[in-house]
Amino acid sequence: LPDDLSEEFARLQDRELILSRLGSSMAGQQEFIFKHILTRDVAYRSLPRRDRVRAHAEVAAWIESTTGERRDEFVELVAHHYGEAYRAAREDVRLDPQMVERLRLRAFDAYLRSSAGSYSKVAASASTRAAEQADSIALEPHEHALALEALGMAYSLDVRGDLAWETHRRAADILRSQNPIDGMALARVCGRALETPTRWPGSMRHLPSMADAERYLAIGMDACPTGDSVERLRLLLARAFLPFAFAEARSEDTLERSAQAAEEANAMAKRLGRVDLELAALDALASVPLVQGLYGGVWPYIERRFELIRDFEDPSEVGDTYSLAAWHLFDVGRYSEAARYGIEGFERSAGAMMGVGMHSLARGLNALLPMARWDELLARFDDLQESLGDRRFEPPPFVIGAYAGAAFVNEARGERAEADRLLALIDALIRARGDETVVLADPYSAATLGRRGRFDEAFARLDAHEDELANRAPRYAVRCDLIGDAERWEQAEGFVTAARAWAEKAELVALRAYADRLEGRAALAAGRASAAIAALHRARSLFAELDADWETARTDLHLARAIAADGGTDPQAAGRRALAVFERIGALREADEARDLLR
Repeated sequence: LPDDLSEEFARLQDRELILSRLGSSMAGQQEFIFKHILTRDVAYRSLPRRDRVRAHAEVAAWIESTTGERRDEFVELVAHHYGEAYRAAREDVRLDPQMVERLRLRAFDAYLRSSAGSYSKVAASASTRAAEQADSIALEPHEHALALEALGMAYSLDVRGDLAWETHRRAADILRSQNPIDGMALARVCGRALETPTRWPGSMRHLPSMADAERYLAIGMDACPTGDSVERLRLLLARAFLPFAFAEARSEDTLERSAQAAEEANAMAKRLGRVDLELAALDALASVPLVQGLYGGVWPYIERRFELIRDFEDPSEVGDTYSLAAWHLFDVGRYSEAARYGIEGFERSAGAMMGVGMHSLARGLNALLPMARWDELLARFDDLQESLGDRRFEPPPFVIGAYAGAAFVNEARGERAEADRLLALIDALIRARGDETVVLADPYSAATLGRRGRFDEAFARLDAHEDELANRAPRYAVRCDLIGDAERWEQAEGFVTAARAWAEKAELVALRAYADRLEGRAALAAGRASAAIAALHRARSLFAELDADWETARTDLHLARAIAADGGTDPQAAGRRALAVFERIGALREADEARDLLR
């Protein structure tokens, strides 16, 4: 400090109005703080408004000149001071309007840089606040467009898909109205806008229409010059992901165009050296067989993504890679691997990118259910809800499958009130999405309804997305059980055939076991105990290979009944195995059934 200020600061410290900090956020500078916030406020209010303008502006300029190459680290503080200087200046009619405008432009620029800096640090709230401040002082249309673009990015980071889409769309509309049009800026904003409903539709409670998405895709493509560019690449990715987001885009021709767009985007990403966009392009390539339910065509792209993320630490793409792996493996029936990938993806990315971390965990959680790891499922579901904060009461669609799984476990354990609460949240989200049922919740919410004997509702929930091939595997598995539980044996033979055919086409492992179990139950109901035993043994063996202890125990219960009906020597061995699992996990009804059988 200069000598004249040292004495003043020493006197203020003696009077215990300010304190000297041991360290400093700026190297080579001494830092002081007010001891009490009220002292700070009184001191600030005692400054004349004109002096506040000068003081804030000088502090901001001093920070920028002092920090040098580290100026971006202090941009939030710089933005605050320029913003306060401008707000004080615009209320003083005596000040030079040109000076006021210079302060506004400096504040606007600093707010945008602050929002971008917070975005890069994955600080969604800070990025949102800075972008909102920029928009609040924007005067020109192009300034509003820049602020809205920054705000849309912040909303995307915070997994608020509806706001991200709407904000980016508004920015695009402003840019379209300008003369001349900045083509690259318009293409960039359209690409960012479309990323939300096409690649991340699960972040939205209300999807736009496909017509709206295609309109902004055409606007962006028309505005974007030909040749390699990040802007054009993002638009290609939006085109590639259309079938993933919109069922009406899944015709043979559209799927072929999407695959071509994904291939073009992948090649362009490699030429541009953008690993993050190459990972996104691989995701788009995987989405084409995925929406057709052809799981054998998905895993090679996942493996390539894992190769790329070994030396790449973008938390968004890392988390999404693990999430897709967990999704794929759960539907195929490789439950232990699905749980491992889902949990590891959460642990690797949640601290830096909470949205994809939660997505990964939600995908992995339901794999714990067939494995009879119910305590862990509920504990990690609590982690998921805690990560959502207040949004746990209006969960985004991409986590809703975990809510359904937790509802089923609570129902099986006799926790009816908690199961009701979770089912109500699922139903609220279904209503919010209009006619589009939240497909990820269908299997276990239907299973819970079936457990309550509400079979018509359970089957209706599964029927709602009969044409949704990407998630057919768990729905078919639950339907196998519902047919048996509802004793609709006239449906059993035809559905066993359909399930086996789909399992072979989609390369699904676990679905074969569910089909075998339904065949065995139907045979037992028809009085063909020997045939039932053979089918149930096949199902039990496969479930055991998949570490599906819950499903193995349920199969053991049916097997014990079949052995008893066949006059077998030891039906109780299977019953005792089943009871041990049911008691361990707290499955009340099944435990009672096993005890009755063992009496």
